[in-house]
Amino acid sequence: MNLPPHLQKYQTRDIGQTLSQNLGTAAPPYVSIAGNRFTLIDAAGNEMPVPTFDPAIGVYLDACIIDSGDHISRTFYATKYDPSAAVFNPPDCWSDNGVGPSVSATHPQSPTCAACPNAVWGSATSAQGKAIPACQMVQKVALLVPGFPQSIFLLRVPPNSHKHLRAYQETCRGSGVMIADVITRIHFDLTTQGTLLFKGVNYIDEAVAQLRQAAWDEKKTDALVGRTDVARSVLAGQHQPAVSHTPPAALAAPQQVQQPTAQLMGFLQQPQQEQPAPFAAAPAAAFPAPTQAIPTGPAPSAATAAEPQRRRRRTQAEMAAQNGAAQAQQAPAAAQAAPQAPFPHPGAPAAPAAPAGQFGIAQGTPAAADPGVAGMLDSFFGKQ
Repeated sequence: MNLPPHLQKYQTRDIGQTLSQNLGTAAPPYVSIAGNRFTLIDAAGNEMPVPTFDPAIGVYLDACIIDSGDHISRTFYATKYDPSAAVFNPPDCWSDNGVGPSVSATHPQSPTCAACPNAVWGSATSAQGKAIPACQMVQKVALLVPGFPQSIFLLRVPPNSHKHLRAYQETCRGSGVMIADVITRIHFDLTTQGTLLFKGVNYIDEAVAQLRQAAWDEKKTDALVGRTDVARSVLAGQHQPAVSHTPPAALAAPQQVQQPTAQLMGFLQQPQQEQPAPFAAAPAAAFPAPTQAIPTGPAPSAATAAEPQRRRRRTQAEMAAQNGAAQAQQAPAAAQAAPQAPFPHPGAPAAPAAPAGQFGIAQGTPAAADPGVAGMLDSFFGKQ
């Protein structure tokens, strides 16, 4: 509708949407099959019995099936279902989403349909005395009825009719016919109560084809067959904080300290360099033992230990033997993954801070050598 000019300059609040959320919406136009009769009922509850009749099959309804629900729909009434009050007495719990009670259900029975006790076979008894689920399973289909171009009607196919609808669909497929291209004659099985049968009678005409196409383009059937329904549990899950699934080992990883290489470990054990007090006080168990024993020369005597300022000068043979052992130890250490940076120790200058926007060392960029450690290594190995 075109608004009057004086209202077009204002932004109107959508109060109707709030009312629909609080009060619910009216039932859509649908086809009632109560009493083995077809009755068209509009959104206001007005009824119109379908007059078509065939002596061989009884009353029937000709319509075009233009859409179906993506999932089997579930409907639960806490009290006995009254077809005459279906418009004004909605089900206590229902679902079109295949997961759980709809967010619009007034009295949800379970977080999910799979865990609901009312979905178990034997939770209720049919009028014929058979065990059935208390929560009824129906297949929703959208119908275009010739002669009613302004309405699309909902038909809830009951459980005892599912096998007949499936057989009809397989017949159409086997004949190379799309079920939405034909007029389907829907009638009752005269030997049972409320069981529907289906058969194709003719192709749809141009007028019905245009109405069908317009309904698809405007998505008029999505809400009718329940495609827009959302489970209450899924909607509630959107507001829950994300739970970390990081393994415990990964959480403990930052607490681990990079261990020194065997080469550097051998250097730190040499009596040539005085060790700072904090480092010397560190327990030996904090560092892994080298795979091979590194000769460190004869142990100092008690008199030597009492006089730390006096050191015994090693011979040339001892230094050569020490260099050979360290070089032999260097080979297996090089086969392992090289450390990203020299092992930090007290007294070494602090590494420069990472540039802004970086965390750690970029992949493929070699780590800068620590000047203090590099100088001590050069002195130890006799590098000029």
